[in-house]
Amino acid sequence: MVDAFSSDAIPAHLVTREAMALYQSKVKDDGVMFFHTSNRYADVSSVVIELARDAGLEAREMLFNPEEDQPYYDLVAPANGVVVARPDVMSAIFDSNPDWKKAEPNPAVGVWTDDYSHILGALIAGMDGGTLDPLDEVQSNNTDDVNSIEIAGQQSEEQTGTE
Repeated sequence: MVDAFSSDAIPAHLVTREAMALYQSKVKDDGVMFFHTSNRYADVSSVVIELARDAGLEAREMLFNPEEDQPYYDLVAPANGVVVARPDVMSAIFDSNPDWKKAEPNPAVGVWTDDYSHILGALIAGMDGGTLDPLDEVQSNNTDDVNSIEIAGQQSEEQTGTE
């Protein structure tokens, strides 16, 4: 179990290709790895899902949202988790449980390594509707200059006032 994501900071060295290889070397052939991926800002689930794909493994994701009628509702927070294992193991364990969905990563997130992590992609993916390719130009539709996002040195037509 990897549960080092207790705050919104991402310990990037724990979600890299090299870390996944180390985890795989420690887990039995019929074992699973669980990653607690809750984060208010970044899509850590997509980072883990990409790592699983890269390693030839399968990932399943569960999103827990507490119901208002549950006891202690005010004290329970939504949570995300990703389970990673060999495809045959995943099928044997999770095919009969509809709560664990086959997971597809957000295209803004790529494989992280010890030499490279693209936090901007994970942040973009964490935004509502964030489905941008990390190489695409990223812009906000907000015309307020203070809150606008400008990446790749270009502004939208609304921001510059040109057509």
